[in-house]
Amino acid sequence: MIRLLSVLFLYLTFLVLLPAQIVNIEDKRRNINDSIGWYERADLSFNWVKNTQTILNLSGGFQLEFQHLNRRVLSITNVQFVKAGETSFVNQGFQHLRYNISYSPWYTHEFFGQLQYNENLQIKLRALLGCGGRFLLSGKSKHSIYAGMAYMFEYDEEATEAIHRDHRMSSYLSLRIKLTKNAVLASTSYFQPLLSDFKDFRLSSNTVLVVKFNKQVSFTNSLSLLYDSRTPPEIPAFSHNMRSGIRYAF
Repeated sequence: MIRLLSVLFLYLTFLVLLPAQIVNIEDKRRNINDSIGWYERADLSFNWVKNTQTILNLSGGFQLEFQHLNRRVLSITNVQFVKAGETSFVNQGFQHLRYNISYSPWYTHEFFGQLQYNENLQIKLRALLGCGGRFLLSGKSKHSIYAGMAYMFEYDEEATEAIHRDHRMSSYLSLRIKLTKNAVLASTSYFQPLLSDFKDFRLSSNTVLVVKFNKQVSFTNSLSLLYDSRTPPEIPAFSHNMRSGIRYAF
């Protein structure tokens, strides 16, 4: 217990200093106990307000996960849109596909690809392909700690028409704690530097609290932070996003 609390304290200190990745995958993973099994989940949040102007807030996502023995496929789709009057404040989305092969309880090899856009951060298109390893550092009934290290090739097309083709390292530390029988806290921090220049990097963190009402319906609250050392002049290097909603699992 003392060792776990020490790791947790150091991790949370690290988390305060780390702003976050735009897309976090770690909190999306699900435990499929059978050697062959499916997992499906849909998220939807909608808010519409009309007074002096019309405000529309819409977000949704779909996750599909399939496991066969030591192999697993994960597909995640997510979109978010916020508009007030004629002004769009948030317009972003991504599609992520990941293929895992587990060679032992503590080591998994991963292949992944992703397409992403974010109008407000002037990301017209970000596409990436990568592979690497995922390591179990500590796994108990009420907590787990994972670390990952991967290589990825990234194609980044900005709204300014600037195009970047980069080779990056993607490393992460992930912590998951079961607070109560129906509440789970998951947090992941990423470090993604250019392999040719570590001064060009992203630091990111994503923390999610999930509280289950029953087997299918849960309340979720998430906080994402991002620091990107390479952004267009009019885009801040630091950004954050907090969301709350209802999750339905099939």
